Amino acid sequence: ALPDETWRRNFLEKSRSFILDPDSSGRAEIQFKSLSNTMEMGILTTNDPHFFVRTLNVTDAIVSRTGLDADIPMIKGQPMKWQDYKPREYLPEDYDPKPAEEQFAQQKQLGHQTIVQMKISGKENKGDFTSSLKTALEQSLSNMTKLETQVFEDLGTGVVLLGLADDGNVAAVFDGKSRLTVDIF
Repeated sequence: ALPDETWRRNFLEKSRSFILDPDSSGRAEIQFKSLSNTMEMGILTTNDPHFFVRTLNVTDAIVSRTGLDADIPMIKGQPMKWQDYKPREYLPEDYDPKPAEEQFAQQKQLGHQTIVQMKISGKENKGDFTSSLKTALEQSLSNMTKLETQVFEDLGTGVVLLGLADDGNVAAVFDGKSRLTVDIF
């Protein structure tokens, strides 16, 4: 629209906002374009529950009859009416538990994992702590089949202890300062 025509938009918007009830009125700006010209149409309506659909239908009809391109840069309207929806709540008794129980009974547990994080206090040196930790892990996991332990100390200030067995694994990570994480699977 030309600068001197903006009053038309303002008039429609102020009418919708201040004169009519904004909750029951609708307003749209529709631009129709040809190769050389643009025309703008403003719509203001009240108490029309089908405002959005009618605006689209009118726009489509004008486009099909004239061959112009259409654009709707702004559309405001009354709130949409919601359906009176009352969902049904399903209880566990509404389902047959037998298939789930059969599937659960057929599952084979692959393992159980426990992760423990501890804050270590004290001023032991890394070598003494590593030796004590390795001994503690070996003693506490002595019932595991074919337990092999490996210690990796060349990892900066920390240490990693791995215990590998046929029936489980353990990894202990000490950050060299105050945190010990033990992962048992």
